[in-house]
Amino acid sequence: MVRHLVAWNFQDSLSKEEREAAKKEIRERLEAAAAVVDGVVDLKVIFNEFESSNRDILLFADFVSEDALNAYQVHPEHLKAKEYIVARTKDRACFDYSVSE
Repeated sequence: MVRHLVAWNFQDSLSKEEREAAKKEIRERLEAAAAVVDGVVDLKVIFNEFESSNRDILLFADFVSEDALNAYQVHPEHLKAKEYIVARTKDRACFDYSVSE
């Protein structure tokens, strides 16, 4: 199994209302992509709640294999989510690793 972690920060120019709307939309788009891509074991979208964090959004996803992760990356539903996210965030950090079950 492969774990895929991605973290973003919202653009500074987004208002509080725009951030709240974006949170809902980001979660919906990423969950929609996970629902139609083969090989997604689990996907969660988590939003920062504490001052100690230095990222606003975390995607936590497990895939059956690296091939499944690669297929997810280029799937049209994921690309639509990505386009939306890129337009509202200012940075991205990603970490992928193998998980033994």
